[in-house]
Amino acid sequence: MNSVPLTTAPAAGTTTTQQPVFNIGGGGVLFWWMAGAIKELCHKGPNSLTEHYSLRGASAGALAAVLGACQIDTEDALDLAHKLALENGVFERPLGLVGVWGGMLRTWLHHLLPEDAAERCSGKVQVVVTAVPRLKREIISNFKNKNEVIEACLGSAHVPFLMDGKFAARIKGQRVVDGALLDAFQQARDVVTGSILFPSWVKLRWGPFALLNHNSDNRSASVKTEKVGFSGDMVHLSYHQDEELRKKGLGFFRVRCVEDIREMMDMGSAYGKKLRHQLALPLEEGSMD
Repeated sequence: MNSVPLTTAPAAGTTTTQQPVFNIGGGGVLFWWMAGAIKELCHKGPNSLTEHYSLRGASAGALAAVLGACQIDTEDALDLAHKLALENGVFERPLGLVGVWGGMLRTWLHHLLPEDAAERCSGKVQVVVTAVPRLKREIISNFKNKNEVIEACLGSAHVPFLMDGKFAARIKGQRVVDGALLDAFQQARDVVTGSILFPSWVKLRWGPFALLNHNSDNRSASVKTEKVGFSGDMVHLSYHQDEELRKKGLGFFRVRCVEDIREMMDMGSAYGKKLRHQLALPLEEGSMD
């Protein structure tokens, strides 16, 4: 597996010109919000996000990163996803996506991604997977062909048993599962700890694994940055920072029809526009905003 552990640092005495990282975490159905935001940031022409940042994604975030780097139209992606869901009887199956999600995702990516997907993504997209049984994050950032891009995405989104009935995916002989798995463990631990030590901070409107974003200094929540050592600045795309999405409440995540998903994509696109300006990535003069 051509991967680099997240904790790897440059060799002693060397320097790095590595781009800052734009990180996209997991999000389940909020993939469509992410896709809307990333489409806005990865527009064609000068000042595309990929000209200034490496895209790092885990699980749904990996899919959004790859689609953004390949400049896939989100409407095409949604139309194909809906078509595949109908063809596979997802809405009639008692277990829905369980057992068939992996095959559907493979077909979806195969039809959407261009033949030069590897060239577009190599060195520009970092796909995060969780190696098992070590439970260690690893990054795949070099791809020989389109199929390797697809396999990396499938590994990063591999929820055990849900995808194809198997516990783990295999990439070049290495067993991997969902790239956001360790984040879920961390959130669960934080909620348990927070509910014991700071019970007034725990809020369930964002689900059982979310803590209230307890900020007292009124800093802008639109762009969260941190120093990550040799990697430089990291910017996180977080749906928790979208005030308009937060206003929708938990019921918004109960998707009932395709139009609900389109609304989610539109909200992501609106947030992407705000974020683009905050990252100083304006469209070229004369372009539509």
